[in-house]
Amino acid sequence: MRVVLLEQTKPQQAYISGIVLLVLTPILWYYNENSLDKILVLLLIAIIVVGYSITYEIKEGFENYKRINIFGITIWKQKLHILFPDYISIFSASFKKDNEWGAVSALGTKSKYGGVAIKFFKGHKNEIVYKSNDYSKALKKANELSFLLKVRLHDAIKNSST
Repeated sequence: MRVVLLEQTKPQQAYISGIVLLVLTPILWYYNENSLDKILVLLLIAIIVVGYSITYEIKEGFENYKRINIFGITIWKQKLHILFPDYISIFSASFKKDNEWGAVSALGTKSKYGGVAIKFFKGHKNEIVYKSNDYSKALKKANELSFLLKVRLHDAIKNSST
């Protein structure tokens, strides 16, 4: 059975928080050697934040799963309910998200970033299944999905008039 794996992008805040925790752990240990158990818990949290990833597993029979991984090793797998597409579209997009937590909120209430997305379209409904900063990588995944599911692929980037 053929499978397409779509590794989802991790929020930038997760990378920042994880790196800050990894840097703070040895500093806190140096200044407070007696609380080794608390330092180890902090280190474990930092490793999980830096190493986690979410992957969508799309199978040929459209039996789909969402996998939560730590450094590439699946630790949790659950059924993923998404639309079976009439067609798939790849397009450039601009995404906004709230900066409501941590030091990043000082940068503003919203952050905006661009990228490439793959959407499944079914009638009037649609669902984003993959985002990337790399067009060639996203196009490869879109072609794999199109071939796997035997549906048409619309490349809105290549076919755009601008």
